[in-house]
Amino acid sequence: ASSALFPSRRLTELYSIPTNGGRIQMMLASPAQMINFNIDGKSFFYQDQKGMEDEWRKHHTSSITRDIWYYDSNTGNHTNITNHAGEDRNPVVDTDDNNVIYFLSERNGESMNVYSLNIHNPKEVTAVTSFKTHPVRFLSQGADGTLAFTYNGEIYTKRGKNKPTKVAINIVTDDETPLKKLNVSSGASAATVSPDGKQVAFIYRGELFVTSTDYTT
Repeated sequence: ASSALFPSRRLTELYSIPTNGGRIQMMLASPAQMINFNIDGKSFFYQDQKGMEDEWRKHHTSSITRDIWYYDSNTGNHTNITNHAGEDRNPVVDTDDNNVIYFLSERNGESMNVYSLNIHNPKEVTAVTSFKTHPVRFLSQGADGTLAFTYNGEIYTKRGKNKPTKVAINIVTDDETPLKKLNVSSGASAATVSPDGKQVAFIYRGELFVTSTDYTT
């Protein structure tokens, strides 16, 4: 009731609910996306949403590009960590050092990559990956500090100073009906030729087929 914004699917609000069930409670009336909690479990980092720009747009620079913010639950203050004209999004708190965050950003005219910064000196931004052509998406980190993200439709992992490694994924399915080649020269139960004489339709084994009259079978 105290929100000055009209909640919508485009400009969402942030809510919390107890894990064992209970009443939903509003945390923030302003959009806070991709939140990642600090070690205290209360304060968190998030990306904002200032407008309706398509989130998949590349090399976008304007007043509504996303920034990464820090919300202090003790004071209720919001601090802009990146304050950069381009896109900064998807913050991830480092599991080894909670003063460090990883995030996705488009900087220096390059494609979106993984960067890191220390929250006590946010102006010093370090490039973690250097992919070209396509943007890096969907950044996350495991409990052992391994970063995971996608690039050009593939999943990659990166640990420490090692180079990113593409995850070997094999997709196997057996629900596709295999194609069968039939040579039909007789046995059709019905047949008809097209008006131009170039195609013939016939029924064989209860199925309807159409083929060119150029073929002999």
